[in-house]
Amino acid sequence: MRLHKTVNVLFIAVGYILVTGFELSAQTIVAGVFLYICFGILMYGGLYSFNSVADRVRDHKNGLPNPLYKLSLAEVLLHACVAFVFVVLGQTLISIYFRQIVYICFVLIGINLVYSFVLKRYFMIGGVLLIATTGPLKVMSGVLLAGGNVYDYWWIFIVHYVGSVIFHGVKNYRRGLL
Repeated sequence: MRLHKTVNVLFIAVGYILVTGFELSAQTIVAGVFLYICFGILMYGGLYSFNSVADRVRDHKNGLPNPLYKLSLAEVLLHACVAFVFVVLGQTLISIYFRQIVYICFVLIGINLVYSFVLKRYFMIGGVLLIATTGPLKVMSGVLLAGGNVYDYWWIFIVHYVGSVIFHGVKNYRRGLL
């Protein structure tokens, strides 16, 4: 699991801060740490692990590092099962403790699976356009958790989406994938 990639939960913090300012209480900090565990480590960590499984052979052919390529098929399937458990556990905890964002999290899971297993392989431009929606959806989650109205921040979501399309497009172009 790539824990350094779980900082994407910071987009949720940005949405929360947009609504509340920098007013932080001990309760908010504890809830933020718990959300990081549920969303960043469990749910998204599991999704990144699924992505590694999906990219196992392709990464090897393109000379990119992927430690799963060295594992047997049984070990890769075990890795995928653990990733599945992480995603389900993370989503279950989010459903219990962060109900305001449960549907967005289901959408994020779907987006990441479609990207990893379909678009990334067959239609990378579509993959870039789809995966760029995840950042704005995370900011939207923060706005909802803070009790804000997402319509008040529509322009931030649009600017973030355009910036994400550019970022992912350039990144994949430089890797020779576009």
